[in-house]
Amino acid sequence: MKWRDLEKGNIPRDLLSQFLASFPRDFLTYLTKTNPSLRKEFSGFRPENLSKERLASKIAPYFYKDELLREVMLGEWSYHQGALLSSTERMSVARLDKELPSLIKKYGFVTVYFALLFDFRKGTERLVSRLEQEASQKKLWEGEPASSELRAENVKLLKQMQKRAEELEEQRERLYLELEREKDSRAKVEDMYFSLKKENKDQKKRLEEAEVQYRELSQKFQAIQSQDSKSSEYLSQIHSLQRRMEKLEHDAKSEKLSREEVAMNLQTQLLENEKVKNELLFSRNQIDLLQTVLLLSSREEKSQPLLPGVMITLVCEKQDIPSSFFKIASAKGIRLLIHSSRTHDQKLEDYINRSNVVLLCGEQFSESLRGIVQSLCYPRRLPCYQLPFMKEKTFEDVLNSICFIASRKSASSQD
Repeated sequence: MKWRDLEKGNIPRDLLSQFLASFPRDFLTYLTKTNPSLRKEFSGFRPENLSKERLASKIAPYFYKDELLREVMLGEWSYHQGALLSSTERMSVARLDKELPSLIKKYGFVTVYFALLFDFRKGTERLVSRLEQEASQKKLWEGEPASSELRAENVKLLKQMQKRAEELEEQRERLYLELEREKDSRAKVEDMYFSLKKENKDQKKRLEEAEVQYRELSQKFQAIQSQDSKSSEYLSQIHSLQRRMEKLEHDAKSEKLSREEVAMNLQTQLLENEKVKNELLFSRNQIDLLQTVLLLSSREEKSQPLLPGVMITLVCEKQDIPSSFFKIASAKGIRLLIHSSRTHDQKLEDYINRSNVVLLCGEQFSESLRGIVQSLCYPRRLPCYQLPFMKEKTFEDVLNSICFIASRKSASSQD
């Protein structure tokens, strides 16, 4: 067996069980919550309450069917066994042959076997064959998976992912229609607001005229207070005018309160519309990115045009970024800027102003922080995506897809 057999899912079932047993329980639980197929498989269960053996037995069939799951698990294994891999790389093949017993005693037979598969140097095939003969004699693992069935399952899974992409596109269209209806509703509210504003202006003018009339009548009343014969008549007129004045003042206050309420409702509606617009644009960008990742994964040529001088801001919640991310980005001429605070500070604005793309790192990303980042990106027409897995392969696929999207947009603008 060779390492590429593992990448294709060609591994004996007994050996796969021992491979899964080498992972920490927390990582297996993490897979059940992040992988779409496993989420469905564990629906109705609480993975954190299941035993490690139960988790491994339910995950095993999907290792054969799900190529992305295999990539994630093999990447996690190489990261988890970094000490062993570094140790074997420093040894010559001859010395490695002598040190096999001590390595097996320290790390275990199966772990050392996988480490030799991972080592592509000439001469390691002989060591792998020797361990396989020993495993066969001791019957450590038996049986091979059905590769033709796996290929059929992979095709089926790809069709399901394409169908899901189409459903997301239909959802995007529905959201766009809802946004257009919200725009029409907002226009009607604005028309009502300006109509009430004009009516309030007319009311204010009438109130000012009434106040002038009231002052004139008050002056006349003071002038004729000495005339007893007409005082009662004048008093009656003044009382009538006072009641009218009080009614006008009451109407003006009610109008002012109504105008303020309409203004507050309008502001709330505008904020909600802006939030829906940002979410719609984020979903559209994310769909475009995922479709591009799927497109590029089906090609034999994986490399994409470089983007020299491009800066990408990685926004995360106090989570360490693997050093390998910087090497991958540097190889493409891309510079990474890291922001690990949940707050909206000047540093975040400076990074976004200098960046060409923004990546939200982590699947469970707080809506408040994502809203802050979206509010900073979209007025600048800055693409914003979400990176669900902090894995080297996923990160490299995302960078290739970003390069592909940028090249495609550049070609479209030149046409």
